[in-house]
Amino acid sequence: MYCVDGKVKIESFVDISFCLYILMTFLSERSIVGRGTLFLFASSCIFMILIKGRLKISKYFMLEILFIAYAVFQNLYGITVDKTASSEMINTLIICTVIYISLYNYIHFRNNFRYILKLFTLSYVFSIALTLVINMGTLFTNRRMSGINIYGVSIGGISPIRGAWIAGICMILSMILYSKSNNKKFWGIFIFMTLTMFVFATRKAFLFVPLALIGNFYIKEVRFNLIKSLIYIGVTVGVLIFGYYTIMNNEILYFSVGHRLENVLNYLISSDYNTIDASMRTRIKLIETAKEVFSMRPITGWGLNNFRTVFKDGGNHVHNNFLEILVSGGWIGFIIYYAKYAYVFVALWKSRKYVTDVDKRIFNVFIVFAVILVILEYWQTTYYIRPFMMVWILILSYAKTRSVNIKGENSKSFYA
Repeated sequence: MYCVDGKVKIESFVDISFCLYILMTFLSERSIVGRGTLFLFASSCIFMILIKGRLKISKYFMLEILFIAYAVFQNLYGITVDKTASSEMINTLIICTVIYISLYNYIHFRNNFRYILKLFTLSYVFSIALTLVINMGTLFTNRRMSGINIYGVSIGGISPIRGAWIAGICMILSMILYSKSNNKKFWGIFIFMTLTMFVFATRKAFLFVPLALIGNFYIKEVRFNLIKSLIYIGVTVGVLIFGYYTIMNNEILYFSVGHRLENVLNYLISSDYNTIDASMRTRIKLIETAKEVFSMRPITGWGLNNFRTVFKDGGNHVHNNFLEILVSGGWIGFIIYYAKYAYVFVALWKSRKYVTDVDKRIFNVFIVFAVILVILEYWQTTYYIRPFMMVWILILSYAKTRSVNIKGENSKSFYA
């Protein structure tokens, strides 16, 4: 933190509050400390907005607010079955939206996307490292990190899905940050995040690995070369095959993640659900139930959070974001919700036409990254999980800040 005329610059204070908030979303999001860092970051951003005298709002947030408004409409007009559960989720989404708008304005006011991306990525890398140290005694034996309790505050207790997803996201963001400027840092983070995925043993997150490998080679190239691109793809496939056989033939790795990958293959080649593990069978049953529930109210839906409370007696979400939104909001809610993703893709595509080759490569990686995030929503409910959804704000912000650059207000490249 630094001072000007004896006063701490507001930007430095927001930087610190942002890092603390990111750290606690991983280590202890629902504790009083986690909520405190949320309030600190949001309030510091609001203060920064007041100081700067302007608020930036994207159409993305209008769609976010419209989705919440539709959920409120469902409650008011008797569409929602469990209004209490829906109201709780509406409150959660309102808080999430405040954070997203805060982050969006913070990025624009800081006017240094690479710096913000570095804070975001390294804060999560540090939080993952700290979590692994805290849970050192149960690594490779228990996917769910139990953490420790300090004065009533649980620290480091995290689900394997969240841990592996964030590890994969950090892998991609570090590739964008360091492939061209500091390749050693990328490989250091890549190897560490890959090992972290083995610890959490979440199959879905391994989709990030080939994107990181191919993207790292791709960004470093000055010009596109088809032969080199095919070689990179071949090398990546070779690495993945070697990694698979290593996992399947190593007792520790097979116990943690190998048997779970084996079950994916059994699921793909067999119609017998008995050949797959209990986790996959549970998810398949949830999806089948959700499809049946959705067919009863395909237009209006049942209300936010109602699948879990009405049809699963307070148990699981669908573990499929598409069906979770369809059950909650019907086709109306689904179209509103996924329109914001479409808006991000359009913003990326429109902006990439006018940038340098280096930035165009980053745009291409962000587009593929966003596609993978959407694909992974088939196996995970994400609409209320802030760490995942903040990545969409980062992607949107990059497109928008580059649009400003195109107009000549700030012409420096990402790596400048």
